[in-house]
Amino acid sequence: MEGIIYKTTRYDESSLLLFVFTKNGKYSLLAKGALNYKSEYRTVSQYLTLLSFEADEKKRNLQNLKSPSLINNYNTIKTDMKLYKTVSNITLIIDKFLLDEKIDPVLNTQIYNLVINTLSSNNIKLSTLSFLFNILRLEGYALDLIPKNKKVKGISIKEGSIIYEDSEVPVDLNLKDSTVLLKLYYNQDIENIICEKQTYNNIVNFCYQYYLLHTSLQLDNLLD
Repeated sequence: MEGIIYKTTRYDESSLLLFVFTKNGKYSLLAKGALNYKSEYRTVSQYLTLLSFEADEKKRNLQNLKSPSLINNYNTIKTDMKLYKTVSNITLIIDKFLLDEKIDPVLNTQIYNLVINTLSSNNIKLSTLSFLFNILRLEGYALDLIPKNKKVKGISIKEGSIIYEDSEVPVDLNLKDSTVLLKLYYNQDIENIICEKQTYNNIVNFCYQYYLLHTSLQLDNLLD
């Protein structure tokens, strides 16, 4: 089995409790002695680490970490404070937004692959933003962004949908910024999206406010 460590907590003087997200859902693993300097578990028991391990798939609560092997420690992200802070929203979503009891193999696999692809992207900032919008769609909080044959004015946070020129409903994103959001929402060639700083910050603020209003989840600061 493989998974990403989305949270760690101290278990005792020398051990760590690892919270791991996999294609099969969430697991908690006890890394005995991981805090000891010479422990074989030390390097594979860090926050935001992708590892393989042996586990009882049916036992989601506490079990011992067995035969761990490092796949990716994401050091490039961990050594860049801005990227690190940006990516913390991904682990926040896994921890606070995804239900522990939800065991839907297809959905879990989709979300897991989305997490790994986001962390592997060459454009972490936009990929994380895309991830946050895609999670809304997968978890039942989708925006209505399918355009009709009308002139678009922008997108509304309250309505969660496209607003048209013939409507008096105010918009939170103008047409220019909405066009970029649509590409992020549908994960369209993220690496090549041209996104100006102001547009990025406008979409970030939209995302932050949308989560707060529709899910009550407060994201970490993503502003550039």
